[in-house]
Formats: sequence, C-alpha cells, structure tokens
Amino acid sequence: MTSLDIAPTAVHSDFTDLSTLSQTALDAMPAAVYVCAADGRLVRYNKRAAAFWGRRPRPNDSTERFCGAFKLYRADGSPLPHDQSPTAKALSSGLPAQDVEIIVERPDGTRVTALANIEPLLDRHGRVEGVINCLQDITGRKASEGRLAESEAFLQAVFAATPECIKIVGRDGSLLKMNPAGLNMVEAPDAATVAGACTFNLIAPEDRAAWRTNHARVCAGESLVWEFDIIGLAGSRRHMETHAVPLPGPDGALCQLAVTRDITQRKTDELALRDSERRSRELLQALPTALYTTDAEGRITFFNEAAVEFWGHRPEIGESQWCGAWKLFWPDGTPLPHDQCPMAVAVHEDRVIRNLEAVAERPDGVRVPFVPYPTPLHDSSGRLTGAVNMLVDISFHKEAEARQRLLINELNHRVKNTLASVQSIIMQTLRRADDLEGARQSVEHRLVALARAHDLLTQESWRSAQLSDVVAASLIGHCAERDRLTIKGPPVTLTPKAALALSMALHELCTNALKYGALRSEGGRIAVCWRVQDKDGVPYLQLYWTESGGPAVIPPARQGFGARLIERGLAGELAGEASLTFPRAGAQCRIDIPLGQAA
Repeated sequence: MTSLDIAPTAVHSDFTDLSTLSQTALDAMPAAVYVCAADGRLVRYNKRAAAFWGRRPRPNDSTERFCGAFKLYRADGSPLPHDQSPTAKALSSGLPAQDVEIIVERPDGTRVTALANIEPLLDRHGRVEGVINCLQDITGRKASEGRLAESEAFLQAVFAATPECIKIVGRDGSLLKMNPAGLNMVEAPDAATVAGACTFNLIAPEDRAAWRTNHARVCAGESLVWEFDIIGLAGSRRHMETHAVPLPGPDGALCQLAVTRDITQRKTDELALRDSERRSRELLQALPTALYTTDAEGRITFFNEAAVEFWGHRPEIGESQWCGAWKLFWPDGTPLPHDQCPMAVAVHEDRVIRNLEAVAERPDGVRVPFVPYPTPLHDSSGRLTGAVNMLVDISFHKEAEARQRLLINELNHRVKNTLASVQSIIMQTLRRADDLEGARQSVEHRLVALARAHDLLTQESWRSAQLSDVVAASLIGHCAERDRLTIKGPPVTLTPKAALALSMALHELCTNALKYGALRSEGGRIAVCWRVQDKDGVPYLQLYWTESGGPAVIPPARQGFGARLIERGLAGELAGEASLTFPRAGAQCRIDIPLGQAA
C-alpha cells in the first residue's frame, strides 16, 4: 500500500475527473503521483513526481509515454525500456501492480530506487482508460539494506576466517553456533556434528563444574575470562582460554558468546620458561661470586645470596639503585656515590666496564675491596633493558699482596742481618786467626751453625723457634752421642732474633768444648738447663751451660772471638747478660735474657 491508501482492487473513478484535477490538489498529495492515458501518454503528474524524475516532461506529449523518468532500470540494474515498465504492463493487462521495485536515472546521472504501486483506471464498462502510479522513494532504505547486507557478509567472513574459536552457547549448554576454527579445535568434521550438542561434554571432567558455574554467570549478565581443558571428539586434550560475554538470543534470553583460543603451546612454553628461569636462578644462586641485575633506571631486580653476604645486608628489590653496598669508595678511600659507580656508568653510557677496582663498606663497617664487571643487557630489538654486574671480592689478593710486601721487606731485612752476621763472623775470625787454614775452618763452622739456626726458623716460617730445638740442634751438630748430653727445661718460644743469637752463642760454647773441654775426651758430658725466673716483675730466661768429665780446665790467657760473641753479642742483641767461668771441673756459662726480647 502507498501513502495514498489506494485499494488494491480496480478504482471505478472517472479518468476524466483525475485528468482535470486541479494542480494544487495534485501537488498536495504526499507522494510522487502521475497519470497515464490508455495509450501510455503522460497526462498529469505532481511536483513530487517531477522532483523524483529530476525533470518536467510535457503532458500529453506522444514521446513521453508510461513514465516521466529519463531512464529506467530493473532492481538488478539491467536497463528497463519504458514500454516494458510496470505502467505499460498494467495498461496492457488491466491488472494492478503492487510494490514493484524500479530504479530511476535522472538527467544528471543520479539514480533513485522506488516502489511503484499502479492501479488501472476503468470506465463504467470496465475498459482501461488509463492508470495512476504512486512512486515511493526507498533509496535510503535500500542503501541501509545494502550496508546491512555488507556488514552481515563481513561479519560472516570474519566469523568463518577467524583462527580462534567463536561459539554461541545456549543457557542450557547447547551449542548454537560455532565457526570452522572452533570445529577444528573440537575435532568435529562439520557443524552438523555438534549443532545442538551439549557443550559441557567437551569440557575435561576436572574443569566441568567450574565451566558450568562460569557459564551460568555469563548467562546472568557477567563478562568473564577463564581457562580450562577440552577433550576433542577424537580424544585430543587442549588447554583453552575463553573470553565470554552475555548475548541476547532469538528468544530474548541471555546466552554465552565466547572467543576461545587454544593456548596449549603457550602454556607449554610458559612452563618451559618458568623451568628455565628456575634453573637459571638456581645456577645464579649457586655461584660463589656476588651477582645482581638492574633495570634501565638502575633499580635492582635480582641478586644472589653471595651478593647478600658480600654486601652484609639484603637490599630492597625495586627500591635500591645501582648497587646494594651500604657505602662505596674508590681504592684511595675517596667516597664513591652510587649513581657514579661502575654499574651506573655502564647503564648511562651503554658500555661494558672493566679494569676498575672499588671498595664496599658493609653496615658493620667492614670494607671489602672488589673488582666489578658491569655489562649492559638489551632486548631482541637492541633496546637497553638494564645491566648485570659481578662483584669479585679481592680481599684475599690484597692480603696476599700485603703479605708479599711484608715478606719482601722481611727478606730484605733478614738478608741484610745475615750478611752483617756473616761479615762480622769473618772479620772477627780473621782478626784473631793464627793461620789461614784455621781461619777458614772457623768461618765454615760458624756459618754452618748460622745456617742450622736458619733451617729451624724456616720450618716455622720465620715466626719463631722452640728453645729446646735450638739447643738440641746446636749440641747434636757437635756431638752425636746423645747420652753425653743433657737438655732440660720448660717450653720456651724464641723470636727469630733470639734464636739466631742463642744458636751462635751455643755454637761457640760447643766449639770451645770440642777444643778444650768436655767434648775433647770420651767421658766428658754437657748439661744445658734453663728456667723462667721473675726479676722485678719481668720474666727472664735463665740458661745454664755446664761441662763435666773433661780434662782439667785452664782459664784462657786472653778473651777470644767466641767469648766476646757470647758476652757482648747477647747483651747487644737481646739486652741480656752472659758470664763465662772456667773452674777446673769444666767450663760454665750463665745466660740471662728478658723474655720480652727472647719470646
């Protein structure tokens, strides 16, 4: 029906009346209207028809027949001759035409779509005198329908081409619709196989209850995301992630519209990544060297337990910057701000830092020298993401260097002292020698005694020597018969200086005993005894040398080098005292040394 509300049956109106209707009345009609005579001539039309055609044809012009349009086309776009138009057919058949779709082209080339409703005009004898045609412009509606059709086609193409599963599930769990990707995931050969099937049966048993609960929540109006496993029709298990929203169904009830993706590989990769990260962290934690990382802003993102031990405290992840050390210093003791430390330089300048040393101070005040190895880190695109730093504690090396310097200094000192001792022995021996061969032997024996004392000290890394060892080495070196020797006294530890001085003194006493005293005869004996005695609150070592069983002793006419070495050497080297006496029964010597000098 048109807006003119013309009845679908023939109108028994007078053609002459319509032909003579005033133009004002005709223009007042709310639709495009025109009237044709029985031969097709255009008799009358209103202004809306003229606007629709885009032209004003001349009424009753024999060249203007059936329609005032410039050109006509069928709904499919094919040309429509005027004499084959719906108007021409109605005049020929005498039958009305309802909602016939035609396309009108105007002289300017624009096209409009119309619905034509045509009624024959009959005389009182039923003969066709003409027709009246009402044109309804549906151009806008057709454009909307076209856009809607295009949109539906596009959505259908998206639905079919999307690689993720798209499905619509009814409130009762029935599968209403599923795209090809979804059919492939559930291993269905076609849509008919699963259409209307219960979706719950595709869910892995352990996830089914949770899936039902979430489905009910979606059908109640919630939007949810969750994960679950499905078991396909062929038995394959997949891990899925679904994004579900409520969708009104055809009956108005809410159902579930979901986009579901297969994340089985992603989950496998995530587990492998977590396992790799766990192994990497275990490896880094197992390293005995302090190691930590920062982001591009210098915030600490990781550190191992060796770093905690190195720093002496546990810094805050994401809060502490550049280094977890309490304080930093340069090797010369100059304070080193954290934002100027090697790690900060490596990040700021995006370069590897090597061949630097620094010192970290722990909260307890202990300082640790170290060598840093900061190295920038980048992502796959080359963008700086942070840095990793390894802190190598070089305390042991520094201590070794200090010990080496000390040893070198000590060696220099000992070499100088030894050379001085050798020089003194040679000079004093030669000064008192009666002949060159005797001098050579004396020098040799004294140097052997000196070397024997050095051996004892070397065994203790030149830290000390036991008095009993010094006495035994000196005596046994001159007398292999131990039953002729008595060595007795409490444990006393001697300094290297005291050990050397006493060794040389004992050597001189042994040499004298060999030449003139107890060791000259088979029955002679030597006893060396010592004790520790206080003198005015100061502990003294008192050592007694006693010879017996040898030839009668004759006191020397003059004091030789050995006596001077014993008496003056001990006094000068150890601030001690020594006295030699020569009773007829055997020579005796008493040595008193403050233990502060000897021990």
